[in-house]
Amino acid sequence: MSSVRRLWEKVLEAAEEDLVRELVHSLKAEEAEAICGRGIAAVAAYALPRAEPPDLLAFLEMDARPAVLWRGDERVMEGELLEIAFHVEEHPDPGYRLELVGAAEPAEPVAR
Repeated sequence: MSSVRRLWEKVLEAAEEDLVRELVHSLKAEEAEAICGRGIAAVAAYALPRAEPPDLLAFLEMDARPAVLWRGDERVMEGELLEIAFHVEEHPDPGYRLELVGAAEPAEPVAR
């Protein structure tokens, strides 16, 4: 181990734990900004393996949002986004499309 690294380890050991935690969070914030800057696909690739769908929907305040799940022209189910997310997890199908009720955009394919 280099002497510079040992010096910084001693500094971090002597610092207040709350400040060390804040430092780590600020460094993670920079990483988060870089991920967000790469677009939604990058955010999904980072977040989905690290979060359970119900927790993710609740954090985004979208768990109770009304939605419709489609397969082609067939309406598979209609309800809260959380219910639909559970259905998609239990019955994966690459042909699903999700329509958020009240949204101006057309139904989007559900990535699985």
